[in-house]
Amino acid sequence: MSRDLHTEKVFEKSLRDGIVRINAQVIDLDKQGKTPISTRKLELFHWYFLAAYYGLIIPFKIQKREDDKVWETKSWMFQKLLCFIIFRPLIWLGILTRFALVVRKFYANKDYRPKDYLEFATNTLYFANLFNFSWTLIIRREKLEKLFNNVSAFSLFHLEKPSVPLSSRVSRRTKWFLTAYMVGLFVFCIAFYVIRRTFYNTSFQRTIQNGRKRFFLVDWQSNVSLLHINRTNDTHDIYSNVNFLVAFAQLALSISELWYRVFVVTFFSGALPVTFWSASKLFQRYLSGIDTLRAESLPLNESFDSSLADMIVEKYEELKNLVASLNSVWSTATLVYVICKSVELVVYSNRKVMKKDVVHLFAFVCFTFFFVVMLILLAEGCRMNDSIKLWLYKTSTREQVFVEQKSELECLKMDFEVAPVGIGTFGVCVISYGFLSQLLVFCVTVFLITF
Repeated sequence: MSRDLHTEKVFEKSLRDGIVRINAQVIDLDKQGKTPISTRKLELFHWYFLAAYYGLIIPFKIQKREDDKVWETKSWMFQKLLCFIIFRPLIWLGILTRFALVVRKFYANKDYRPKDYLEFATNTLYFANLFNFSWTLIIRREKLEKLFNNVSAFSLFHLEKPSVPLSSRVSRRTKWFLTAYMVGLFVFCIAFYVIRRTFYNTSFQRTIQNGRKRFFLVDWQSNVSLLHINRTNDTHDIYSNVNFLVAFAQLALSISELWYRVFVVTFFSGALPVTFWSASKLFQRYLSGIDTLRAESLPLNESFDSSLADMIVEKYEELKNLVASLNSVWSTATLVYVICKSVELVVYSNRKVMKKDVVHLFAFVCFTFFFVVMLILLAEGCRMNDSIKLWLYKTSTREQVFVEQKSELECLKMDFEVAPVGIGTFGVCVISYGFLSQLLVFCVTVFLITF
């Protein structure tokens, strides 16, 4: 009899110890998710806009207020003057003159084909997207501040320890891949857009010719030398004052326009999809960590259920706010960018291959790779968020995690059914694998029409 009592006491003690250990693990996860804002590091999204500030793309700098709680945008007068008086007018003038050249080329065409209409439509949408990107950075500063705060408020970005046991190796490899992807994208865009297109294999005479085409001083189809353009045999006429001004203006507009394109491409192909995918992946790992703890634990008590359900709802609200902020600012621009790049890759693929230029062919392959990775990140993030519905419908989730909060569980289910958590315009389309399949059909149709 005493032996039975002793065995029962040992069992009760081990049960209490197990429950205490489980609660300590969950509370530790909760503390990690509530790291004070003052100790948080800058996220990739913030680093991107800091680089854009120092690159004279945007006139404001993001920083924390004096109370060290929220992010805001601040402008420095000297940098603001450089941005609005010098660099931004050069960007807009470069885009306008480039688009005017495209319009002139289109209307000068004698034999229109479907390919010509697609190129013109794509260029029009692309230039409109460039203007929209610049306009958004200036006009929607309040929404951008809210977006910065929602990115920082996503507590799973600041976990000191991985929430899933034995998954740190996968997490580290993923982090290294995303870092290498962003650095490679930025370096390649600078190397191709700014260095290759502006300086490499571009003589002074070619710069003058391109400038004359840009400013309508010569027909866009003309490839003759400057000796014929100037209608003289005097080679010194190449270095006339007019040609010097044309070359200087062409170089300034070309560099500013291409530098601006670097930041546009790195945002839509890098900063935005990486931020969205990382948040979705961390939330999925957070739920996987809960399943792991529950599988290794003893039966759960009621306080554990209540705190755990509250934490899940809190993390989901953080994710939903982050994605909603991204969509409120960039959803339409992202969809237009995806469509333009898809048509551009299809229309210009044959031209790149027929040129047999190794450098341009390599650049085309790299840009295609970056674009495909962007689409996969956006679609995979949407898929991971959509798979959360299956987790909510599990019997173990209903009976163990949300045992006392059935109403919160039903609200989460309804929220996932009504509005998918992805990048896109709600009610129109969201970038998912279904959207990518439709985009592939669209690209094949464009290919058959144009070739």
